[in-house]
Amino acid sequence: GADPEERLATFHKIADQVRQAPAGLDVKVGGEVAVFDEVNTQTEHDIVQAETISLPIVLVLLVVVFGGLVAASLPLFVGGLAILGAFVVLRALTTFTDVSVFSINIVTMIGLGLAIDYALFIVTRFREQLA
Repeated sequence: GADPEERLATFHKIADQVRQAPAGLDVKVGGEVAVFDEVNTQTEHDIVQAETISLPIVLVLLVVVFGGLVAASLPLFVGGLAILGAFVVLRALTTFTDVSVFSINIVTMIGLGLAIDYALFIVTRFREQLA
Protein backbone atom coordinates (compact mmCIF):
# COMPACT_ATOMS: atom_id res chain seq x y z
CA GLY A 1 0.00 0.00 0.00
CA ALA A 2 0.98 3.60 -0.50
CA ASP A 3 0.19 4.76 3.01
CA PRO A 4 0.11 3.10 6.46
CA GLU A 5 -3.68 2.64 6.41
CA GLU A 6 -3.57 0.72 3.13
CA ARG A 7 -0.68 -1.45 4.35
CA LEU A 8 -2.54 -2.20 7.58
CA ALA A 9 -5.72 -3.09 5.67
CA THR A 10 -3.73 -5.42 3.39
CA PHE A 11 -2.03 -6.98 6.41
CA HIS A 12 -5.40 -7.69 8.03
CA LYS A 13 -6.60 -9.35 4.82
CA ILE A 14 -3.66 -11.76 4.61
CA ALA A 15 -2.65 -12.16 8.29
CA ASP A 16 -4.69 -15.31 8.90
CA GLN A 17 -3.32 -16.96 5.76
CA VAL A 18 0.25 -16.13 6.73
CA ARG A 19 -0.17 -17.43 10.28
CA GLN A 20 -1.49 -20.82 9.12
CA ALA A 21 1.49 -23.12 9.14
CA PRO A 22 1.84 -26.65 7.85
CA ALA A 23 2.09 -29.33 10.51
CA GLY A 24 5.42 -29.25 12.29
CA LEU A 25 6.28 -25.66 11.44
CA ASP A 26 6.09 -22.69 13.78
CA VAL A 27 5.32 -19.50 11.83
CA LYS A 28 5.80 -15.97 13.19
CA VAL A 29 4.66 -12.83 11.42
CA GLY A 30 7.09 -9.93 11.48
CA GLY A 31 7.81 -6.62 9.89
CA GLU A 32 6.90 -3.01 10.46
CA VAL A 33 3.17 -3.38 9.76
CA ALA A 34 2.77 -6.49 11.94
CA VAL A 35 4.62 -4.88 14.84
CA PHE A 36 2.61 -1.66 14.47
CA ASP A 37 -0.64 -3.62 14.49
CA GLU A 38 0.38 -5.66 17.56
CA VAL A 39 1.50 -2.57 19.49
CA ASN A 40 -1.76 -0.75 18.71
CA THR A 41 -3.87 -3.75 19.67
CA GLN A 42 -2.04 -4.28 22.97
CA THR A 43 -2.06 -0.57 23.85
CA GLU A 44 -5.77 -0.27 23.15
CA HIS A 45 -6.48 -3.33 25.31
CA ASP A 46 -4.37 -1.94 28.17
CA ILE A 47 -6.02 1.48 28.07
CA VAL A 48 -9.51 -0.03 28.11
CA GLN A 49 -8.54 -2.24 31.04
CA ALA A 50 -7.07 0.71 32.95
CA GLU A 51 -10.21 2.78 32.43
CA THR A 52 -12.43 -0.13 33.47
CA ILE A 53 -10.50 -0.52 36.72
CA SER A 54 -10.02 3.16 37.50
CA LEU A 55 -13.56 4.50 37.00
CA PRO A 56 -15.20 2.55 39.86
CA ILE A 57 -12.28 3.44 42.15
CA VAL A 58 -12.67 7.11 41.23
CA LEU A 59 -16.40 6.97 41.97
CA VAL A 60 -15.79 5.46 45.42
CA LEU A 61 -13.13 8.07 46.19
CA LEU A 62 -15.44 10.87 45.05
CA VAL A 63 -18.22 9.59 47.31
CA VAL A 64 -15.79 9.60 50.24
CA VAL A 65 -14.35 13.05 49.46
CA PHE A 66 -17.62 14.78 48.64
CA GLY A 67 -19.62 13.01 51.32
CA GLY A 68 -22.50 11.88 49.14
CA LEU A 69 -23.45 10.14 45.94
CA VAL A 70 -25.18 13.18 44.42
CA ALA A 71 -22.19 15.45 45.02
CA ALA A 72 -19.82 12.77 43.73
CA SER A 73 -21.81 12.28 40.55
CA LEU A 74 -21.67 15.99 39.64
CA PRO A 75 -17.99 15.97 38.54
CA LEU A 76 -18.67 12.81 36.54
CA PHE A 77 -21.62 14.52 34.84
CA VAL A 78 -19.59 17.65 34.08
CA GLY A 79 -16.73 15.46 32.84
CA GLY A 80 -19.16 13.58 30.61
CA LEU A 81 -20.34 16.85 29.07
CA ALA A 82 -16.74 17.98 28.55
CA ILE A 83 -15.89 14.65 26.93
CA LEU A 84 -18.93 14.87 24.66
CA GLY A 85 -17.93 18.38 23.56
CA ALA A 86 -14.35 17.28 22.93
CA PHE A 87 -15.60 14.32 20.87
CA VAL A 88 -17.56 16.74 18.68
CA VAL A 89 -14.42 18.84 18.18
CA LEU A 90 -12.39 15.70 17.40
CA ARG A 91 -14.99 14.59 14.87
CA ALA A 92 -14.81 17.96 13.15
CA LEU A 93 -11.02 17.78 13.23
CA THR A 94 -11.04 14.41 11.44
CA THR A 95 -12.50 16.04 8.34
CA PHE A 96 -9.31 18.11 7.96
CA THR A 97 -6.54 15.85 9.27
CA ASP A 98 -5.71 12.43 10.66
CA VAL A 99 -6.36 11.92 14.37
CA SER A 100 -4.85 9.14 16.43
CA VAL A 101 -7.19 6.45 17.73
CA PHE A 102 -5.73 7.05 21.17
CA SER A 103 -7.07 10.62 21.21
CA ILE A 104 -10.39 9.19 22.42
CA ASN A 105 -8.70 7.79 25.52
CA ILE A 106 -6.73 11.00 26.09
CA VAL A 107 -9.92 13.08 25.86
CA THR A 108 -11.61 10.79 28.38
CA MET A 109 -8.74 11.00 30.87
CA ILE A 110 -8.25 14.75 30.57
CA GLY A 111 -12.00 15.49 30.62
CA LEU A 112 -12.63 13.49 33.78
CA GLY A 113 -9.42 14.70 35.42
CA LEU A 114 -10.19 18.37 34.86
CA ALA A 115 -13.83 17.98 35.91
CA ILE A 116 -12.85 16.26 39.15
CA ASP A 117 -10.08 18.77 39.83
CA TYR A 118 -12.35 21.75 39.27
CA ALA A 119 -15.13 20.20 41.39
CA LEU A 120 -12.68 19.63 44.25
CA PHE A 121 -11.53 23.25 43.92
CA ILE A 122 -15.10 24.58 44.07
CA VAL A 123 -16.12 22.34 46.98
CA THR A 124 -13.02 23.31 48.94
CA ARG A 125 -13.76 27.01 48.44
CA PHE A 126 -17.41 26.51 49.33
CA ARG A 127 -16.53 24.65 52.54
CA GLU A 128 -14.01 27.35 53.47
CA GLN A 129 -16.70 30.01 53.04
CA LEU A 130 -19.15 28.04 55.17
CA ALA A 131 -16.58 27.73 57.94
